[in-house]
Amino acid sequence: MGMAKRMISLKLGILLVAITLLSLTFTAANALTQYSFVKPYTAKLVFTDTPFKIETSTLAFEPNTNRYANATVSVKNYGTADATATIYVRLYESATVIAWGQASVPTTAVGSTYTTTIPLTWTTGKDMTNVSSGNVIVQ
Repeated sequence: MGMAKRMISLKLGILLVAITLLSLTFTAANALTQYSFVKPYTAKLVFTDTPFKIETSTLAFEPNTNRYANATVSVKNYGTADATATIYVRLYESATVIAWGQASVPTTAVGSTYTTTIPLTWTTGKDMTNVSSGNVIVQ
C-alpha cells in the first residue's frame, strides 16, 4: 500500500507540473499573439493669418475688487479684403488662465479700425495679486 500511495503521489505531481507548464505556455502564447496598438489622435489643422493688427489695448482697473473689469481693444484691418475676427483677452497665474474675455469683430473694411470693450470673467478668489502675465490675441 505504501508503494501505491507513492506512485499516485508521483503521478499526481507530474500531472500538476504538466498542467502548470501547459498553462504558462498558453499564457505566453496568448500574450504574444494578442496585442493592441494605441492609436494616437490626429487632426488636420489649417492655419490662417489674420489681416487684423491690434492698435491699442487698455485694461480698466476696478479698485473695489482689485481686478481689471474689462479691456478696450482697437484692431485695424491691414488685409486686402473685408474680414472678420475674434479678439481674446487672457490673464494668467503661471500657466493657468484666471481671467478671460472675448469678442467678435464684425466684417470690417480694409484700412478700417474696430474698437470694442470686452468684459473679463475671473476665477473665484483670484484678483490682480495672482496675475503673472497676460495677452491679447486677434485671430
